[in-house]
Amino acid sequence: MGMTDNLGPAPLTGYSFVTQPNMYARGILFGKMKYELGDHSSIRCPELGLVADLEFKTKGYFGGTYNAIGGSIKNEKTGETLFELSGMWSGEMIARNIRVWEIMGYRGFSADSWADREEGSPL
Repeated sequence: MGMTDNLGPAPLTGYSFVTQPNMYARGILFGKMKYELGDHSSIRCPELGLVADLEFKTKGYFGGTYNAIGGSIKNEKTGETLFELSGMWSGEMIARNIRVWEIMGYRGFSADSWADREEGSPL
């Protein structure tokens, strides 16, 4: 199992290293009190050679939405971006496969599909 329990078991037998984003409180002086996550978080799995860089976006003063997220999953050795992430951390998140998006359309990501692939083949 990985170093954190919030992600479940790590892929294969290795460890996943996770940094947590900051938490902010809005509405302390006036309005409705609301907590939100902000800044960057990263998840690194050395065994698979993958790094996920996540940006937790805070709501702007005049627009935007709560709980938005964006980011990417990269191959740590080559720096190649494999997936783009978007959506809401409290709802639906989408992982867009960069290499096959224009040819095959949307395709979701799972650790099993990455671990079971033949070396050098796209997902």
